Amino acid sequence: IVDIPGGGTPKWYGYGDLVGYVSILAKEVQNLEDLQGGN
Repeated sequence: IVDIPGGGTPKWYGYGDLVGYVSILAKEVQNLEDLQGGN
């Protein structure tokens, strides 16, 4: 999964970076669900 430098919430992220981070996280979650569920 994605490792955030410094740990905790990335408050110092710009809005664009935050959107990118969330989209990456969503992909990771989707991959996990696909592995577990096997839809």
